[in-house]
Amino acid sequence: MAVIRGEIGRRWLTRTMANPQQALRTWAHDDRLVPVPSSGAWRVVEAPLYPSIDAMCALRASGALGPVLASVREPLAW
Repeated sequence: MAVIRGEIGRRWLTRTMANPQQALRTWAHDDRLVPVPSSGAWRVVEAPLYPSIDAMCALRASGALGPVLASVREPLAW
């Protein structure tokens, strides 16, 4: 289960949602998962967390590093 703690991350993630306010309320009060469609505005891939960190370090130098969501409970990144 991914938990988004930062307000900036929440706002970024809800940009393409039909009802972003409902998702924000759910995260703020219930800390539950909310389906987030990948609408073509961004692409999603799920990968193991630690190799993802290595990849982010390499991408940072190119300036192409985008937002990354991560879970430490399930060592995954999206």
